[in-house]
Amino acid sequence: MNVLNKVTWAAMWKNRTRTIVTIIGIILSAAMFTAVTTLGVSLVGYLIECTVYNDGDYFVRYDYSTDEQLTALQQEQAVSQLGDLKALGYSTFYSVNGRSSESCIIAAGDEDFFDMVSIHMEEGRLPETSEEIVITRNIYHYLLQAGQPCELGEILTLDVVPEYVPEEGENDIELPCQGVAFQKSYVIVGILDSDSSRMSDWRMEPMNFITADDGAHAFHWARFFAKTADPMDAYPLE
Repeated sequence: MNVLNKVTWAAMWKNRTRTIVTIIGIILSAAMFTAVTTLGVSLVGYLIECTVYNDGDYFVRYDYSTDEQLTALQQEQAVSQLGDLKALGYSTFYSVNGRSSESCIIAAGDEDFFDMVSIHMEEGRLPETSEEIVITRNIYHYLLQAGQPCELGEILTLDVVPEYVPEEGENDIELPCQGVAFQKSYVIVGILDSDSSRMSDWRMEPMNFITADDGAHAFHWARFFAKTADPMDAYPLE
């Protein structure tokens, strides 16, 4: 081994230019490999962050679901996190001239829902209790036109009915109805982006009002958002 070391050092010393070029090449190759690897990891992380920001941090979503389906999901061992948004019912607002109306969904989300779903606030903050509520930007303008409270800090009283009342010329929507009518006053704490209230799906109805779930009201229907520790475990849940 010592003989080989001596021969190697002698050859490197004799061909100093080639040795220096070889060392520089090795350094550049290592630096390039490190840079490409770091870039790839950063790109993957960026794409994940973009997906979470735009679509939320969940793998499976269940639309128009019932309480029985929620109980079944809670018993799934593969599910590591489960958020739910319960549609408590609908409230109708009329314009000042009384010629037009707007039926709005009042929904209540639990803590995991607000953690998993991407909701972009334009003003204010998310609701922390069942006494607080956020509204969409388009409903803000409609409430303003109807002479209803719509600014942050104002109190909005909602008359909520469990069944959706279709407008004139609109087809009936058949959905499970488990809720009851109630009236409740909420403090407006935020205004959210109308697009994000559709939960990244334009086919779904937007959530016009979102409050925190206290379990006090039966829900009309719900959306559930499930996440598993291993993404592959999410496929059997679909």
